[in-house]
Amino acid sequence: MDSPGVIESRRLIDRIYSATLVGTQRAKIAPPVEPGPAFFLEFEFGVADEDGARTETVDQIVYPFAQRGPVLRTPSGQGFDMSYGPVRFRPGWFVVPRNVLRLLEGVRLP
Repeated sequence: MDSPGVIESRRLIDRIYSATLVGTQRAKIAPPVEPGPAFFLEFEFGVADEDGARTETVDQIVYPFAQRGPVLRTPSGQGFDMSYGPVRFRPGWFVVPRNVLRLLEGVRLP
């Protein structure tokens, strides 16, 4: 795809996903009073189980210019169901690791 805002590099997506969605170092915070402009991250997962192969989607919103530093929000209900059980992602507001901002800047995020 050559749509603006689409990151095609699997390696880059894996690094962002590891830091923002499943990272063990994610610090949960209270919602910022003034988060500023937002950028939408959508992760697509190719999954396969007893129910067959399909694509599942998980969303996050990044606020790189929040007053006290970059943050992101993982909305509640993010996850998908597998034949062996549900896969869920922790909802809430989190600090964005600095390396994620550098990765996003590298793909022309302002």
